[in-house]
Amino acid sequence: MAATTTSETATARATPGALIVGAGPGGLTCARILRQGGWRVTVLDGEAGPQARGQGGSLDLQTESGQWALARAGLSEQFAVLAEPEGQSMRILDSTGAVLLSVAAEAAQHTGNKADTADAAAVPGGDPSDQPNPEIDRRQLRDLLLDSLAAGTVRWDERVTEVRLGAGGATVHTAAGEHRAELLIGADGAWSKVRRALAGNGTAEPEYSGISFVEGWPSDIEPASELAALVGEGSMSAAGVQQKIVVQRSAFGRARVTFQFRDALDWAERDGVDTDSDDAVRRYLHGRYAGWAGQLTELIDACDDGFTVRPVLALPVPHRWRHQRGVTLLGDAAHLMSPFTGMGANSAMLDGAELAIALLGTPDDPDAGLRRYEQRMFPRASAAAAAAREGLQRNFSDRGAAGVLAYFTQFA
Repeated sequence: MAATTTSETATARATPGALIVGAGPGGLTCARILRQGGWRVTVLDGEAGPQARGQGGSLDLQTESGQWALARAGLSEQFAVLAEPEGQSMRILDSTGAVLLSVAAEAAQHTGNKADTADAAAVPGGDPSDQPNPEIDRRQLRDLLLDSLAAGTVRWDERVTEVRLGAGGATVHTAAGEHRAELLIGADGAWSKVRRALAGNGTAEPEYSGISFVEGWPSDIEPASELAALVGEGSMSAAGVQQKIVVQRSAFGRARVTFQFRDALDWAERDGVDTDSDDAVRRYLHGRYAGWAGQLTELIDACDDGFTVRPVLALPVPHRWRHQRGVTLLGDAAHLMSPFTGMGANSAMLDGAELAIALLGTPDDPDAGLRRYEQRMFPRASAAAAAAREGLQRNFSDRGAAGVLAYFTQFA
């Protein structure tokens, strides 16, 4: 039976409603603020439940974007309890293991461009430029946003199979049924089905950036171990020519290790690497990082909880589309970018907050709110994506560690 998410009664018709596809930070932020403003909101997500998939490591929540969005959502105090200022500490090494830069948490600064936020000065605590950007575990951030929504707002196990746009609104098909919406928000990530429905309006699909990640997780890091000393309290980045090893602390005493390198998209097939075999991936990485310091290559064997291959994808810069009444995109669905400025989740949350605020400001004409949001988001997101693209190129060059060091120190 079809599940109708638009008006069904006279009372419901008087209350604006939105259907959001995707329960990531951006979609949930938007849902939270809209619900605070009295809107009816349903969020669809294809995962079986909130704990069905790992959310990755931690991220620095920036004052002028992610923290600003949480403030708008009324969640600043809850965030402060979970924030990890020590996660800002950073170490940069070369492939011999020599430490080129070590920055303590209190001195660490965000390395990306600031978002253009009209109300940035309203961030609690004063001028955002003077504030730190503490880390938060991605799973804890998601749980914080989920817990702020009424039960039943998010419908799990609703993987979208097709989106159809028409004059009367949008129809979203999932394995569980059919949802109709007068206002549809696509927050469904890199391979957004909502974005694909807007292809006739000029949207594009992600392209391979030339960089691949192999992600691994050590099952445990003993506090007094050599590995703990190597990583420090926040993150460690070791760089060589066109490749890196990055370790980032997360909550619950764990750390995420990513082996990052420039290569063709089909590197595994070309080199005969069975990416479903941890032993095969481990052998490949030892070959790829041969000649690096032993303390760094030991990280390959420390990852005893499996490996995941992740090609780094990005949408073209700039990425825009012609406005479609009743439909818009946010986050990776709108402007998927490389992770080298830390703006991905922050931009998504800023999108979600600004979109919700724009809609709440135009209660009698939601489409005017969508237009206002898009006019503001396009230039902001284009600037962030361009900076992320530059960051990627400068992190993977023939200059190796010297290039990475120059990239990070330019923001000091």
